[in-house]
Amino acid sequence: MDSRKPLIFSFIFLTLIILIILFVKIIYIIIGIIFIYLLTRYIGYKGVKEYNNLYVKEMEIKLKDLKEELDVVYLADFQFDVNETTFNHNAMKRVIEKTNKLEYDLLLLGGDFVNYVENIDLFFEYLKEINIPKLGCFTVLGNHDYIDYDRIVVKLEELGIKVVDNDYFLLNDNITIIGVEDVWRGHPKLPNYPNDRVNILLSHNPDFIKEISDENEIAFMLSGHYHGGQIKLFKMTLQRTITKYVYGYFEKGRTKLYVTSGVGGSYGRGKRGKYIRFNARPEINKFKLKRESLWLKVLTQ
Repeated sequence: MDSRKPLIFSFIFLTLIILIILFVKIIYIIIGIIFIYLLTRYIGYKGVKEYNNLYVKEMEIKLKDLKEELDVVYLADFQFDVNETTFNHNAMKRVIEKTNKLEYDLLLLGGDFVNYVENIDLFFEYLKEINIPKLGCFTVLGNHDYIDYDRIVVKLEELGIKVVDNDYFLLNDNITIIGVEDVWRGHPKLPNYPNDRVNILLSHNPDFIKEISDENEIAFMLSGHYHGGQIKLFKMTLQRTITKYVYGYFEKGRTKLYVTSGVGGSYGRGKRGKYIRFNARPEINKFKLKRESLWLKVLTQ
């Protein structure tokens, strides 16, 4: 018997094993590529539908020492321009139309109106159609608004919208509207406001809550900035690696915080920018502010 035959058979066997392993790996790679392709197509398809599915999210917020009930509408993160020449007119019209159908006492804005200076005038041509209620409209600016901060402030004030960046306004004998500049682009600092009222704080970036303590007497804080994640897979977003305040309701001490998903934004900008959202539906927020019953609070503790 030829002594080389076992070696030849071993070589052939090992070669077959290696080929099988390589074949299986190639199959897995092909399956992975197909899965990623189909997932991307699905996100694109569903993301466009979700982006256009703006809704009104209503919540009841109970605040200590509030004298009268108040209906508040909050809008943030418009950014309907993915580049200098592309503006989502339908989405902007939808925000104005849905907001104007609501009944509210106070309108609050959270900033990030545009991405590009070329679209500032166009945006405010639409915004001038929004209904400003009896108690007025107040806003802070977002990080994207610093592209031309002064010009945007002028445009807002021309529409009767008061900017409260690092400032405050005594709404009545019970409520103060407070604002701070953007965390990323500005120098946020709480102004010297009276602390014997119900204080509502506007901060475009929710991470400013880290600077707040009970001594600041902030009853309710409104923010946005993160667009609810914009694209969220299995409840995971890139923004979660930065902060836990991506979306929803939070409490820190005596301060209640709501972070909106916003009304617009986009995935990317420039020629590759897309108007999509995935598991981060755009929302208009309507809050019913009510007086918190201390008697009920004691019973439920």
